[in-house]
Amino acid sequence: MRSRTWSVLLAAAAVATAAPIAAQSALRWSGVFPTDASGAPPRLVVDAPYLSLSVSGHDGDSIHVVMEAVEAGLVTLPTPVLAGGILQLLEPRNTDRMRVEIRVPRRTAVSLRTSNYRPVTIAGIEGDIEVENSNSGIRLEGLRGAVVAATSNGAIDAAFDSLPARGPLSLLTSNAPVTLTLPAGAAADLLAETDKRVRSDFPVAPVEGAPSPARGRALRGRLGGGGVLIRVRTDNADIVIRRAEPSPPSQ
Repeated sequence: MRSRTWSVLLAAAAVATAAPIAAQSALRWSGVFPTDASGAPPRLVVDAPYLSLSVSGHDGDSIHVVMEAVEAGLVTLPTPVLAGGILQLLEPRNTDRMRVEIRVPRRTAVSLRTSNYRPVTIAGIEGDIEVENSNSGIRLEGLRGAVVAATSNGAIDAAFDSLPARGPLSLLTSNAPVTLTLPAGAAADLLAETDKRVRSDFPVAPVEGAPSPARGRALRGRLGGGGVLIRVRTDNADIVIRRAEPSPPSQ
């Protein structure tokens, strides 16, 4: 059995220091943390390996955390302790694999790092996002802010409701495909690089002075009138740029 610090940083400027409303059993813990009444955008940072991790946005002002064992060998979940804006899980465990689901206000800025387990999922967030994984994938849906996403040996699947006015917007992986879905009227500068194929539903206007694609393995140009720089890179796999289907009319 070994002990290790697993931390969720809820920035001190954005999270109250009061104890959460929480419920705990041997294999499941859940808690609700109020955000600061000043209205400052919350910031969430998660940094730990071996997590099945998902973060989604909601219309409320609280941060909801659920942790659950995913292996029978886990004796007990660590009890979170919030101090100085850092939620620490200090108790020893005989396995690290947990399912962690976090719901945050949509405007929250999110920074996540995990590895060696399952894909990270982020949905419905309007704040800026940084996410790092390895040996598994990244799934992004319904985003509106800047994004830096990187992994290895895992696919990246990202869909944007709208593009941010400023960058960066970067999707990097290896040995796995990247699928990027953009709004139908997307305007951006695109740099997509792989040693396999790049396919795009959008017409891509060449940029003066840019090198020509080599056998379809690189694509550089403008979508619409150009805009934020989108950088996509992988190897040993394809890159696909898709146009989002229009939403059906409301009844």
